[in-house]
Amino acid sequence: MAGTAALMVAVSVAMDFYNDAALFTVIYCCGVALLQVPLAAIMRVRLHRSHLTLGATWPLATLPVAVAAVYVLARLALAAAGAPLPSTISGVLMASAYVLLLPTAQAATAQRLQPER
Repeated sequence: MAGTAALMVAVSVAMDFYNDAALFTVIYCCGVALLQVPLAAIMRVRLHRSHLTLGATWPLATLPVAVAAVYVLARLALAAAGAPLPSTISGVLMASAYVLLLPTAQAATAQRLQPER
């Protein structure tokens, strides 16, 4: 979790000083994908064969979309307000949203992956 949050903030800070959004989007997506591998191992739940994968894991699948929305909305609002370093501030907000929402998404996914009794 800390690695993902640090990556979010680092890419956001870099966006304030170097304006190549495509490059940083690729770096961010690759980094987040690699950082999620240990996260899946930590959850320690098995996917029961009777469950649909997307139906069971949608809480974790929507988490990146939710935190990206926090970044985009905050970035637009801060840029419109003329705030200094809007990407950095938005990155901190995005990382905070990730840290706050991740336990909820993990718990919801783990609950959906438990075999029915």
